[in-house]
Amino acid sequence: APAPVSYVNKWLKGDPDTPKFLGLPRPEMDEAWHELLSATAIRLSSEELLLANNATSIEHKDGGYVGGLGISHSLHCVQFMHPEYYYGKEGQSWDELFMHADHCLESLRLAVMCQADVSVYTLKWTPHNRYKPAVKVPQPHACVDWRALHEWMAGRSASLDDVVGPPENMFEVVRG
Repeated sequence: APAPVSYVNKWLKGDPDTPKFLGLPRPEMDEAWHELLSATAIRLSSEELLLANNATSIEHKDGGYVGGLGISHSLHCVQFMHPEYYYGKEGQSWDELFMHADHCLESLRLAVMCQADVSVYTLKWTPHNRYKPAVKVPQPHACVDWRALHEWMAGRSASLDDVVGPPENMFEVVRG
């Protein structure tokens, strides 16, 4: 079944009074991200793969397949980038860090362009810059009802521990 997408009108603004996703990395932030990303992998039927123009995915050991929604990948990328802004991950080489960061930035750019929020924003003058106006915050947006979508995802949640392993010969060295 396709994801149940409904829209709600919202005024988008960061909430400086409860910045659970802002500031230095800390346990409360980790908990908030864990909750937000709790249903990223979901079970899919072969019919759903076909409807999504994908013929294959990794199989789930109890039948069907495992995949995810684009929103999950975009949120993962935002979550990945946040602590990297403050400090890199221990045990990760700079090459790995930059490769993952580039991947996430490009994925977010593409997702933003794909979803193309066409909500109108307005401007205001601020005492901080007399030559350039600033965007007024908050602004109204037509947003997907995140709670309804996340509940649907949670009902189909799949653990990556339950996927069928790779084919035996996938990692064989080919000698020429």
